[in-house]
Parts: sequence; C-alpha cells; structure tokens
Amino acid sequence: MKTIKLYDEMPYSTDFKATVIEVNKNQIILDQTLFFPEEGGQECDLGTINDIPVKDVQIKDDVIIHYVKKHHLQVGDTIEGHIDWKRRYSFMQNHTGEHLLSGIVHSMYGYDNVSFHLNSEEGQVEYDGDIKDIDLIEEKVNQAIYENKEVHCFYPDDLESISYRSKKEIEGKVRIVEIKDYDICACCAPHLEVKYAQLEKEHMLSLCDHAYLFVEDCLPVNQREVTNHLVHVYGTGGVFVGNDEKGYRYVIGSANNALDILTQLKSLRSKGGGSKEMIQGFTPASKTELLKALS
Repeated sequence: MKTIKLYDEMPYSTDFKATVIEVNKNQIILDQTLFFPEEGGQECDLGTINDIPVKDVQIKDDVIIHYVKKHHLQVGDTIEGHIDWKRRYSFMQNHTGEHLLSGIVHSMYGYDNVSFHLNSEEGQVEYDGDIKDIDLIEEKVNQAIYENKEVHCFYPDDLESISYRSKKEIEGKVRIVEIKDYDICACCAPHLEVKYAQLEKEHMLSLCDHAYLFVEDCLPVNQREVTNHLVHVYGTGGVFVGNDEKGYRYVIGSANNALDILTQLKSLRSKGGGSKEMIQGFTPASKTELLKALS
C-alpha cells in the first residue's frame, strides 16, 4: 500500500492523524503522513509521532518509513503526528528560491540544474556549465522574490504539452511546480501553494446532496475534509474515489460507529480499517452495490 502524501496537499499543516499499518523494530509505516522524506536533494522533515521523536524519514517504492527510537506503537494504533514547522518552512522557502535561481540561470544560459542538496545548514546547486554575471543573477532572483509571484503546484493531465525542467527521467505521475514568468519544473518537495486544494474542496462540497459522494479523483486531504462535512450534516457519510472499473478508495466517518459500516463493506470483498469515528480502505464493489449495502 502506498503512503498517502499529506505534505503534497497540506504544506502549511503541522499536525495530522494516521493509522499504523506496519512496524519493523524502529521503522514505522503509516497509512498517511505529513512528514516529507529525504527526496529530490532535500533532507527530511523532523518532528514527533505520539510525542516520540522522528529521527529520519525515507521513501521506498512510494512507501514512507519513519525512523524512531524507543516506542510502543503497534499495527492498528491511531497516532498524532507533529511536524517541526520552523524546519519545514525554511526548506519550503529555500527550495522555492532554488527554483527561481535555476529558472533564471536556464533562461540566461540554457544550463540545467544537475545536482541539488538542501539541509538545515546550507543549500548547494550545480549546473552543466560555467556561471558568470553572479551579481546580475542575484539581482534577478531578488526581483522575482520582491514581485511575490504565485507558486502553482499541480499534476498535469497532458504532460507532453508542457515544457518543464527536470534533473532526471521520471516515471508515473509527475508533479509540476510553476513560478509564473520564471520557472516550471518537476519537483516532489513542498512549496508555498494552497489554492488548488481549496478550489477542489469547494467543488466537491457543491456536489454533496447525499451522505455518500462518488468522484473520479481528488486530493486525499479533501477526501477526508469532505467526509467530515458529510458526517456533520448526515451523521454518517463518506467519499469514494475511483470508478466501477478500477474500484474505489474510500473514507467513511460516523457519529455512531464506523466499524459497523466496515463489516458491511467487507461483505463486498472490501479491505480497510480504522476506528469508531472513521474508516478507510479500498473496495472493488460497484457504486450500485455500495449504495445498496450502505442504505
């Protein structure tokens, strides 16, 4: 199971809840996380899980592993995580600054960024050519910062129609970070952008005329927030993401006992887990089957 990357959609959030799905000595795997792992040349987020210090965060095959020391966590536990915001925000600012720098260098010289490293002490970037006019480049970067250009992060439907920078060949969905008039680049790290998530959430809320909402796709954070809205309105509600052909990823909440609903879903070959307040998982059942079982 891939880890849901909450930091993609909630870069300004510092606290989250999740479920422990695997424990291997000092390695903790959650169903979702705000912790950005060491990736793309940037060091990982730090913070705590249930007040236990997180010493390192790595990613392998889209599964994010949290490294801790002494703990008593078990599979199925619900945890509360907290991100070191000072470190996260510094990384966000500096990584966005690197995009401005590399975009300007590319526009002036045609050089590409071939190496990047960012930690709490310094940032380093290398290009495939000799850089001159450092003072002019610095002036242009400062001007871009002064203009406070919008930073837009998105997953394009038609990647081939977009001209973007990338240090390496990327497989699967590509996340694009665009700074208007200055740079457009493939990047996995959190940046200063929140508008898309809000617009999608508003659209989903406009569709809520029933306790259960079915959509083809949405951000994980919006799936949970709209579910909370449905529970507040109907007492029980949830959001199913997918279609009849591929199945649905679901999040369901209840003011009574969501685990009773999980029992109903498992009769339809569904998988999942959670607590009395909220369950989540995957189901191969059709929309018609699900609505009949949940009615």
